[in-house]
Amino acid sequence: MEPVSVQFGKSRVGKSSTLHEALTEKIEQQISSAALAVGALLPSERRLCEIHRVSRNTVRQAMRNLESKGLIARQPRKGAVVTSASAHSTKSERTNEIAFFVAREAHADATLAGLHHGMESVLDDRSYRVIALINGTRPDIERRNLEYLATSALGGAIILPSCGYDNLEAYFALLRSRVPFVLVQRKLPGIQADIVRMDDFKGSRDLTTHLLQQGHRRVAFLLGRRECSVMRARFEGYQAALGEFNLPYDPALRMEVTAEESRGAIENGYRMVKQLLHSGIAFTAINAGAAPLARGAMAALSEAGLEVGNDIALVGFENLDRWWGKDGTYTTTNASQEDLGRRAAEILIERLEGKGGKGVSVEELLPVEPIIRDSSRRPLNEMRCRRVDLPCLTI
Repeated sequence: MEPVSVQFGKSRVGKSSTLHEALTEKIEQQISSAALAVGALLPSERRLCEIHRVSRNTVRQAMRNLESKGLIARQPRKGAVVTSASAHSTKSERTNEIAFFVAREAHADATLAGLHHGMESVLDDRSYRVIALINGTRPDIERRNLEYLATSALGGAIILPSCGYDNLEAYFALLRSRVPFVLVQRKLPGIQADIVRMDDFKGSRDLTTHLLQQGHRRVAFLLGRRECSVMRARFEGYQAALGEFNLPYDPALRMEVTAEESRGAIENGYRMVKQLLHSGIAFTAINAGAAPLARGAMAALSEAGLEVGNDIALVGFENLDRWWGKDGTYTTTNASQEDLGRRAAEILIERLEGKGGKGVSVEELLPVEPIIRDSSRRPLNEMRCRRVDLPCLTI
């Protein structure tokens, strides 16, 4: 299976700059995923032209590329035979292309755009190009893309891993391949790699503290998927703030979904708030654990006839105003996806240029501070339940 790709701005993302490079990558991925096993005979040049709708010259150049990588050998009267499952590439042979490796979920357009914009602002100045490998929410695609990275000649990678630990073995293999990479946001147990992430614990604690200082005492938390390290840290920050105000933690105010139930974070936020509203549980504020969850929460509250800031206070992570505009604003944090992308690219370049400490991984926390807006006002004495078939909730 070839890497899934998406286009951002002016960078080359996914698609090769020439047809023969694209065909080379496609066949190389088939070899690394064992779709074409060692010893297998490749289709004839004529058949490859028909399958991929390219010229004979394009196919011949792709064959030369694969042969130079040690993946195939062309034999007289027989054709091209797969000789190795991994390319023989050295540091000097690596390209100026950086993989932007993301676990793309249905909500992720604004997140991806912010990360990519931050990366591009750094990489463009150093003449690097970006290729995005998109996993969707399927662990098998993430695994195949990791295998592709480990055997490719790409210069390096910036990786936002998926939630959960389905592919730890593939990440260990990537470490052994010595392809330089930097993780963004999500920590993986046992993976000693460079990582840049927001100070999720402090940010969530500060947002929750702000709500409590405003007088809210029944604050719900949208956890989403608990197996995600980012969400766990933010949930722990929420609990810490409650403890500092000597407030008991009420498990009924924690909303989450399983991996099987997950439908993308915006929809998850929408569904969790709908469930919360129809449960009859009293609450006056919501700490949405991530920007897309906040977006879904806003939709659910609006559909129920409730106004954010007047009826229910709302806070959430990640300042995505640039991508969502004023309709998506709420009390949030100042650390943005662009900041993450920019710093991850700087750390990767330090590795590529030999400036980082050899054998020593870096973990860098981006400081976060609240951005206070009208969405987190003081609670009303009574929640107005206009057009909602629910009992009014009192403080």
